[in-house]
Amino acid sequence: RRATDSAAPKPAEKLFVYGSLQPGAPNEHVLANMGAGAWEPGTVNGSLVAKGWGAKLGYNGLVLDADAGVVSGHVFTSSHVDWTTLDDLEGDEYERVVSDVTLTRSGDRVEAYCYVLKGGATTTTEA
Repeated sequence: RRATDSAAPKPAEKLFVYGSLQPGAPNEHVLANMGAGAWEPGTVNGSLVAKGWGAKLGYNGLVLDADAGVVSGHVFTSSHVDWTTLDDLEGDEYERVVSDVTLTRSGDRVEAYCYVLKGGATTTTEA
């Protein structure tokens, strides 16, 4: 998908997180170690299901679905995201896809990568 504003950050600079990578969660340090970035609360349409390695830690996996409820999380924006490190962390049970995210404060919609359970990207464009 194309961003509507050419001055807006590309999806490659944005990551929507809803589980162990969020601020205050066990894997927050992974993103913190990548350098400076900004956090904004946001939501996606979908549901959390008790699957994937994160479920064992209390962090269910995401299945995107435009007709489902709202899943809250955060958008991390940075030009220093190491996608290889994140892909390795998420492993074979998750895939990185582009999703529409609604920013909580402004109501603006942005495109961001997010990790969903494999096969859980019913309404997105794969990365």
